[in-house]
Amino acid sequence: MVQLVTSPAKTGVSGLRRRLQRLMLVLAAVAGMANVAQAQGIAIDATNFPDVNFRTHVKQYDTDSDGSLGSDEIAAVKTIKVSIKNIADLKGIEHFTALTELLCPYNQLTTLDVSANTALTLLNCEYNQLTALDVSKNTALKALYCYRNQLTALDVSKNTVLKALYCYRNQLTALDVSKNTALKWLYCDNNQLTTLDVSANTALTLLSCAVNKLTAIDVSKNTALRELNCLGNQLTTLDVSANTELKQLSCGINQLTALDVSKNTALKALYCYRNQLTALDVSANTALTKLACFSNQIQADEMLALVNSLPTVTNGEFYVVDTQDSDEGNVITKAQVAIAQSKGWTVYDFDLKGQTAVEYAGVEEYVLTLGIPTNGTLTATPNGSVGEGTAVIITATPDEGYKLKP
Repeated sequence: MVQLVTSPAKTGVSGLRRRLQRLMLVLAAVAGMANVAQAQGIAIDATNFPDVNFRTHVKQYDTDSDGSLGSDEIAAVKTIKVSIKNIADLKGIEHFTALTELLCPYNQLTTLDVSANTALTLLNCEYNQLTALDVSKNTALKALYCYRNQLTALDVSKNTVLKALYCYRNQLTALDVSKNTALKWLYCDNNQLTTLDVSANTALTLLSCAVNKLTAIDVSKNTALRELNCLGNQLTTLDVSANTELKQLSCGINQLTALDVSKNTALKALYCYRNQLTALDVSANTALTKLACFSNQIQADEMLALVNSLPTVTNGEFYVVDTQDSDEGNVITKAQVAIAQSKGWTVYDFDLKGQTAVEYAGVEEYVLTLGIPTNGTLTATPNGSVGEGTAVIITATPDEGYKLKP
């Protein structure tokens, strides 16, 4: 009898071949499933895009109308504009990884996740209800508009190429822009900032930090500044001597007792109302056409000096008093108004509360005459001609051996 014996070597080879064939079939099946999934793409449904208004908007990117977004369709979307769409949820935005511009202002967003949108260069989410915003993954961001939300914190330390930051009307108590050396425009008004360091932001051309709680602001390194608005803070001093490019300075509603603008020869508009200024010299500001200095303490000789320092212009606007302000300390006489008018300036009484202005004629001027006392001297400050309403201090000094009667 002849026995048929199978070679172990041959059995091992054929078994291995069969296993490889089965593995190849499995891999082919998986690849087929992947190709099918890729072909099907991201379904435009309530799971992937739960907000019906956003979902409706996204349908326009479905160019082949198959109810889903393929990889080519997604890659083609560079800009999404969904302003005033009554959108409460932008879930699904993470699928648009090629997105460079997202504009979603004036909606009802309470959260916004853009961590997957790493190509973003512009993000506009203003006028929503956001309490937090993470842009740490958006390192290509050049412009961020997140104003009029409810943000209590904002970290822009990773956004080193940022040029424009508009974060005003939030609830920020701190803002670190030390890493944003490319920043040119910074609006952080109407927050709760007590300090603001812009020493690293030497490219700034516009800084608006109005209506915060700042007691000081150092802009000595910001020599490119053209517009500075620090209105409505608690500043007692302001040094703008290094800001020779300034065209507009708004520093009203602070506690300034002096203001030197002699180095700001390009200045066109100066708003320094509601401070404690007793004098102001604008003789170096030959480009000036708007001056609002009402609600200060400028009168008599100092008001005359201010009027005389006004440059000669064609249509100047001089807002010098607010007669509705019970604390108004400025006094300008009719003769001083005439001097301003002769230089091309229209003199106004500006009602800050009502935001209305009417032309102002000035007050009557009176000559102050003191009697000649015996056994002492009388002096008046100011002396001579004074406008109606001017505060006059009269000092009586008795001669040696005499005293004033009570």
